Amino acid sequence: MNEMFTEERACTNQFIAIPPANILESQFDFRIEIAAPGFEKSDFKIDLDKKLLTISLN
Repeated sequence: MNEMFTEERACTNQFIAIPPANILESQFDFRIEIAAPGFEKSDFKIDLDKKLLTISLN
């Protein structure tokens, strides 16, 4: 699975992988497109805590 990720960062004894993404902004909203071949939308969990958006695998 790490083959699809382009970057890894160490953070509090955990590794965070960051896949390629596009962030599109319009007058009304934001749209995030993540390159995750082989995964479905339902495979991901999206959390918003104050101003921190986290997208992870279920």
